[in-house]
Amino acid sequence: MFGLTACEKVSEQAPSHTQNKLEKHVFWADLFIMPESELSEFEKPSDQKLKISTLSEVTIGDRVALKLLFSAMELQANSMADVTFDTEMIRPDGTKSETATHSDLPARVGKIGAPLNVHNSDAVLILTFDPEDLRGTYTINVVARDNIGGSEIAITKEFELIE
Repeated sequence: MFGLTACEKVSEQAPSHTQNKLEKHVFWADLFIMPESELSEFEKPSDQKLKISTLSEVTIGDRVALKLLFSAMELQANSMADVTFDTEMIRPDGTKSETATHSDLPARVGKIGAPLNVHNSDAVLILTFDPEDLRGTYTINVVARDNIGGSEIAITKEFELIE
Protein backbone atom coordinates (compact mmCIF):
# COMPACT_ATOMS: atom_id res chain seq x y z
CA MET A 1 0.00 0.00 0.00
CA PHE A 2 1.17 3.51 -0.66
CA GLY A 3 0.62 7.03 0.63
CA LEU A 4 -0.15 8.29 4.08
CA THR A 5 -2.74 7.57 6.71
CA ALA A 6 -3.30 10.43 9.10
CA CYS A 7 -4.90 10.68 12.51
CA GLU A 8 -5.62 13.56 14.81
CA LYS A 9 -6.31 13.37 18.52
CA VAL A 10 -9.81 14.45 19.44
CA SER A 11 -10.01 17.22 22.01
CA GLU A 12 -9.73 16.04 25.62
CA GLN A 13 -12.83 18.09 26.39
CA ALA A 14 -15.56 17.08 23.98
CA PRO A 15 -18.22 19.72 23.36
CA SER A 16 -21.19 19.41 25.71
CA HIS A 17 -23.56 18.65 22.81
CA THR A 18 -21.89 15.30 22.05
CA GLN A 19 -23.48 12.08 23.20
CA ASN A 20 -20.38 9.90 22.97
CA LYS A 21 -17.29 11.13 24.76
CA LEU A 22 -14.36 9.96 22.66
CA GLU A 23 -11.48 11.26 24.79
CA LYS A 24 -9.56 7.98 24.36
CA HIS A 25 -10.13 7.72 20.62
CA VAL A 26 -8.94 9.64 17.61
CA PHE A 27 -10.76 10.70 14.49
CA TRP A 28 -9.25 8.56 11.73
CA ALA A 29 -9.60 8.69 7.96
CA ASP A 30 -7.88 7.12 4.97
CA LEU A 31 -8.34 7.38 1.21
CA PHE A 32 -8.43 4.30 -1.00
CA ILE A 33 -7.62 4.54 -4.70
CA MET A 34 -9.28 1.44 -6.09
CA PRO A 35 -10.97 -0.04 -9.19
CA GLU A 36 -14.55 1.20 -9.55
CA SER A 37 -15.62 -2.42 -10.11
CA GLU A 38 -14.79 -3.20 -6.46
CA LEU A 39 -17.16 -0.62 -4.94
CA SER A 40 -19.75 -3.39 -4.56
CA GLU A 41 -17.55 -4.77 -1.74
CA PHE A 42 -18.94 -1.99 0.47
CA GLU A 43 -22.44 -3.46 0.06
CA LYS A 44 -21.49 -6.64 1.93
CA PRO A 45 -22.85 -7.33 5.42
CA SER A 46 -20.56 -5.98 8.13
CA ASP A 47 -19.53 -9.47 9.26
CA GLN A 48 -17.88 -10.17 5.88
CA LYS A 49 -14.35 -9.04 5.04
CA LEU A 50 -13.84 -6.52 2.27
CA LYS A 51 -11.69 -7.57 -0.67
CA ILE A 52 -10.42 -4.44 -2.34
CA SER A 53 -7.31 -3.63 -4.33
CA THR A 54 -5.48 -0.38 -3.91
CA LEU A 55 -3.97 1.04 -7.07
CA SER A 56 -0.52 2.53 -7.46
CA GLU A 57 -0.64 2.39 -11.28
CA VAL A 58 -3.53 3.33 -13.57
CA THR A 59 -3.81 2.93 -17.33
CA ILE A 60 -5.75 4.89 -19.95
CA GLY A 61 -9.42 3.87 -19.86
CA ASP A 62 -9.39 2.58 -16.26
CA ARG A 63 -12.28 3.68 -14.04
CA VAL A 64 -10.78 4.54 -10.66
CA ALA A 65 -12.75 5.18 -7.47
CA LEU A 66 -11.60 7.45 -4.65
CA LYS A 67 -13.22 6.09 -1.48
CA LEU A 68 -12.82 7.64 1.97
CA LEU A 69 -13.03 5.45 5.09
CA PHE A 70 -13.27 7.03 8.56
CA SER A 71 -13.96 6.30 12.22
CA ALA A 72 -14.24 7.81 15.72
CA MET A 73 -16.11 10.96 14.78
CA GLU A 74 -18.02 12.79 17.48
CA LEU A 75 -21.82 12.76 17.43
CA GLN A 76 -24.49 15.20 18.47
CA ALA A 77 -26.85 14.11 21.28
CA ASN A 78 -29.30 12.75 18.67
CA SER A 79 -26.58 10.45 17.19
CA MET A 80 -26.07 12.71 14.17
CA ALA A 81 -22.64 12.73 12.52
CA ASP A 82 -21.26 15.43 10.26
CA VAL A 83 -18.15 14.29 8.37
CA THR A 84 -17.23 16.00 5.09
CA PHE A 85 -14.16 16.08 2.88
CA ASP A 86 -12.43 18.15 0.21
CA THR A 87 -10.45 16.74 -2.72
CA GLU A 88 -7.77 18.15 -4.98
CA MET A 89 -5.88 16.34 -7.75
CA ILE A 90 -2.50 17.60 -8.98
CA ARG A 91 -1.34 16.49 -12.44
CA PRO A 92 2.26 15.43 -13.20
CA ASP A 93 3.02 18.95 -14.52
CA GLY A 94 1.95 20.50 -11.17
CA THR A 95 -1.39 21.92 -12.37
CA LYS A 96 -4.61 21.35 -10.46
CA SER A 97 -7.40 19.32 -12.08
CA GLU A 98 -10.62 21.32 -11.73
CA THR A 99 -12.77 18.23 -12.47
CA ALA A 100 -11.34 16.36 -9.47
CA THR A 101 -11.34 19.31 -7.07
CA HIS A 102 -14.35 19.45 -4.74
CA SER A 103 -15.29 20.99 -1.39
CA ASP A 104 -17.54 19.77 1.41
CA LEU A 105 -18.38 16.37 -0.08
CA PRO A 106 -20.55 14.35 2.33
CA ALA A 107 -18.70 11.47 3.93
CA ARG A 108 -21.55 11.00 6.41
CA VAL A 109 -24.04 13.67 7.35
CA GLY A 110 -26.86 12.08 9.32
CA LYS A 111 -27.71 9.58 12.00
CA ILE A 112 -25.12 6.94 12.78
CA GLY A 113 -25.18 4.08 15.26
CA ALA A 114 -21.59 3.24 16.13
CA PRO A 115 -19.02 6.03 15.68
CA LEU A 116 -16.10 3.74 16.52
CA ASN A 117 -16.85 1.39 13.62
CA VAL A 118 -15.11 2.08 10.31
CA HIS A 119 -17.52 3.83 7.94
CA ASN A 120 -17.25 4.42 4.21
CA SER A 121 -18.09 7.73 2.62
CA ASP A 122 -21.42 8.43 0.99
CA ALA A 123 -19.66 10.40 -1.77
CA VAL A 124 -17.31 8.58 -4.15
CA LEU A 125 -15.28 10.21 -6.91
CA ILE A 126 -14.74 8.29 -10.14
CA LEU A 127 -11.72 9.18 -12.27
CA THR A 128 -11.16 8.19 -15.89
CA PHE A 129 -8.13 8.96 -18.02
CA ASP A 130 -8.04 9.65 -21.76
CA PRO A 131 -5.15 9.21 -24.22
CA GLU A 132 -4.37 12.96 -24.09
CA ASP A 133 -3.90 12.94 -20.28
CA LEU A 134 -0.34 13.42 -19.03
CA ARG A 135 1.56 10.29 -18.04
CA GLY A 136 3.31 10.36 -14.69
CA THR A 137 2.56 10.85 -10.99
CA TYR A 138 -0.82 12.24 -9.94
CA THR A 139 -1.27 13.45 -6.37
CA ILE A 140 -4.61 13.34 -4.56
CA ASN A 141 -4.92 15.66 -1.55
CA VAL A 142 -7.89 15.14 0.76
CA VAL A 143 -8.94 16.97 3.90
CA ALA A 144 -11.43 14.96 5.98
CA ARG A 145 -13.37 16.87 8.65
CA ASP A 146 -15.29 15.81 11.74
CA ASN A 147 -17.37 18.99 11.78
CA ILE A 148 -18.90 18.24 15.20
CA GLY A 149 -15.65 17.30 16.93
CA GLY A 150 -13.64 19.99 15.18
CA SER A 151 -10.98 17.57 13.91
CA GLU A 152 -9.38 17.78 10.49
CA ILE A 153 -7.08 15.26 8.79
CA ALA A 154 -4.96 15.86 5.70
CA ILE A 155 -4.31 12.80 3.52
CA THR A 156 -2.05 12.61 0.45
CA LYS A 157 -1.96 9.69 -1.98
CA GLU A 158 -0.22 9.23 -5.31
CA PHE A 159 -0.58 6.98 -8.34
CA GLU A 160 1.15 6.68 -11.70
CA LEU A 161 -0.72 7.04 -14.98
CA ILE A 162 1.00 4.70 -17.43
CA GLU A 163 0.20 3.58 -20.99
